[in-house]
Amino acid sequence: MGFLKQTKIFFLWYARVFGEFWRVKPRVLISIVFLAVIERFFSLIALILPLKIILLASSDGIPIYFQFFMDPSDKQLWIFGLSAASLGFHLMGLGFSAWSDRLTTSGGAEVVAKANDINFAHKVEKQFKSYYFVFCRVLSSAVFALVAFSLLAWLDYFLLAALFCAVAGEYILSAWILEGGSSGLINNISLFVSEKLSDYLNFFAFLNFIICFVVVLMPFVLGYPASVLGAIVSLILLRRAISDLSCIVKDSVKLWSWKAQIDPLVFRHVQVSKDEVRESISMNELLMKSNREVWIKDVLPKNYSHLKDVRVEWIDPPQKGMAKFSIIFGDVYLDKDEKLLLQVLDSRFHHYITNEQYLFEHVCRNALLAPESISTSIVEECAVQLLAIGVSKQVAISNWEEAEKNILLEHWVCEPPPALVEGYITSHPLLYQRLSKKIFMNVSLAIDSNEEMKIFHEFMQFHSQLMEILESLPLYIYNPDLQRNNVYVSDDGNDSYFVAGWGKWSLEPVGVRLPLGADDGFLFEMLEELKAKRIGLPQEYNLIYLKIAYQLFRIEKLIVGQRYKAVLVEMSFIIDNLKLLKRQPVAEFV
Repeated sequence: MGFLKQTKIFFLWYARVFGEFWRVKPRVLISIVFLAVIERFFSLIALILPLKIILLASSDGIPIYFQFFMDPSDKQLWIFGLSAASLGFHLMGLGFSAWSDRLTTSGGAEVVAKANDINFAHKVEKQFKSYYFVFCRVLSSAVFALVAFSLLAWLDYFLLAALFCAVAGEYILSAWILEGGSSGLINNISLFVSEKLSDYLNFFAFLNFIICFVVVLMPFVLGYPASVLGAIVSLILLRRAISDLSCIVKDSVKLWSWKAQIDPLVFRHVQVSKDEVRESISMNELLMKSNREVWIKDVLPKNYSHLKDVRVEWIDPPQKGMAKFSIIFGDVYLDKDEKLLLQVLDSRFHHYITNEQYLFEHVCRNALLAPESISTSIVEECAVQLLAIGVSKQVAISNWEEAEKNILLEHWVCEPPPALVEGYITSHPLLYQRLSKKIFMNVSLAIDSNEEMKIFHEFMQFHSQLMEILESLPLYIYNPDLQRNNVYVSDDGNDSYFVAGWGKWSLEPVGVRLPLGADDGFLFEMLEELKAKRIGLPQEYNLIYLKIAYQLFRIEKLIVGQRYKAVLVEMSFIIDNLKLLKRQPVAEFV
């Protein structure tokens, strides 16, 4: 859409919103704008008066521009009076600003109430008050700029003409730049304007001030008659007016970006709609079939370039903001279809790739059954990673129970190296550190019986002992994304697994995750295999330790979700397990 047309559309929309605000609370709207404009003028006066005081105090007599109303004998009295006036104007400006803010809050709330029969959430009403505040700020900035320009026309009409010419030229230039074009330079400037509007406007504000300063200075340089005080006042007034013009543009852009949220709150028959975030929109455009076929060929390694039959198939991702594709190579040179797994993450989740890279700098990928990373790159602000999963397929539902057991066991066996543990705990607390006594206090809100009170107090008495046990348990690399749609099994008969998606890994005690539906017999077999494969685990390490780790990890999640009744149930299970543990030999972990 053309820049000029977009400007017109914005001001028509702004006028419609203004009409609704005027209909609901005209007096409040006028008061807010009036107070904001008065506050600006009082701030300017509070700035100008000290300059006059300095000029007056530093002169031997009375400066010429004070002589028409000031007697030399009253000089000291005027200095004290102007100083007091400067302080008074400053304090009145603060008072008007606070008054205007209160009116903005009440006016915004009433607009929402009048436009809607159904109440919105408190968070939405609070947001609308900020929308209303910005709307009024645009209006008050425009009124102040108009009054300031009228004063400038009286003080120095040539200065005002120079400013108007400069602003008009900058508007036309901006329209041309934002229209874009074939030139790479113009497109780069257009991108800069879109992403760093504040810097762009600050540059033009500085340029406008320099132009106007030269215009004010010229009469003094050329020897024409001019007023020093008038020049000072003009420059101060001009500086604030230019700042307000920039503020109008920035606030207008903000309001337009909030249009989808403002319209349902202001106009009675406009329904609430939830727009996608910018990052999701950008990624969806990148992933369109016509687009992705182009850039995927560019990110493929050179050793795959000779393969002709390449298919790209969508895989449902584990979370929003991420996309997964299976790149399948079916070629006469290959016995079966080989695959690459393509992960695409929008700019909000780039750190997942970084987290994964950090992990595998310390741990071999094979030890965690992670596929080999072929390449990582950035494509239009999205992080792209290629993983080699060979000739494989997703694990079938019927085989997931066995697959989960085998994968979990391999993860438990892999002992995190000391360097990884040290790097992790510098910025991430372990489970025993997260479960402080303070985090359990809110559970008392759910206590409704003497039995629940007894369970809570007994658990809190055992808290220190439980945390000591938790601290002593062996750690493993926990992957919250260990789920069936992230796991692939080789299709060549040897049942080797590939676990993708390691961006959210953490270090947790062995047992925080157990195979779904596993009974004690199943877990006992896993534990025996673990003790046989992982060096340093004592024979006394039994199922109770696994269950305590699992239950405490579950309690943490329940507390975050405010499911305090469920926490009390888990507390009773932990107390029972702890009592059982006391009757058995203590496991001494290395």
